[in-house]
Amino acid sequence: MIDQRPVTAVIWDYDGTLVDTRAKNWGITRQLVRSFTGVDPDTIEGLRSLDGYTSALHRHHNWRSLYVGEFGMSEEMTTDAGRRWTEFHLEDATAAPVYEGIDGVLAQLATLPHGIVSANSRDNIRRSLADRGLLEHFQIVIGYEEVPAERQKPAPDGLILCLEALTGLAAGHVVYVGDHQIDIECARNATAALRARGHDITVFAVGAAYGIGAELGAWADDPDYAIASPAELVALLHG
Repeated sequence: MIDQRPVTAVIWDYDGTLVDTRAKNWGITRQLVRSFTGVDPDTIEGLRSLDGYTSALHRHHNWRSLYVGEFGMSEEMTTDAGRRWTEFHLEDATAAPVYEGIDGVLAQLATLPHGIVSANSRDNIRRSLADRGLLEHFQIVIGYEEVPAERQKPAPDGLILCLEALTGLAAGHVVYVGDHQIDIECARNATAALRARGHDITVFAVGAAYGIGAELGAWADDPDYAIASPAELVALLHG
């Protein structure tokens, strides 16, 4: 249990934390790579299968690095692909289920402000959550559009921007729930940056170990806490 000081906000990653988007994102990425490079996705290890795509995701800090390092796209192509992500997202009918228990956790923690910081598109996230009746739980969604490319996670800019909106940077504890090593680093970078500015805030990294590819022990650095199901977050915050 996180105790001694008040928890002032809960911030979530989106992909692999709130919603299992792996299959949908895999399909979209295959289409984008084919469209921009003309290469058959089946010839690329990280796109040949869903398991291969999941492994590739966890080898890279962000989607830009993934596209350039794994899929052979140039920086210019990658920027253009980001601009067209929403278009491809809307055309793809693959289901992206919310993880079991998320809706109940959001209801139980409704007295706390919630936000999202993600490398996905803000509009995609908002549309997806609105379709599921969950958007009302989140006061703010920070997508990749709100943060310059060079300041994406693990840089803390998006997390701090979200926290400013949620709490006005009030002193206390904050949790950032994510499934990737980059989320752990982002939480720790945010704590360091906030303290350097004189703010008495600690951002705890909570590892979402319930998604495929993010099992307990999968991270290079351990998060401050790990939860094997969304419901465990309630116990962590309230005991």
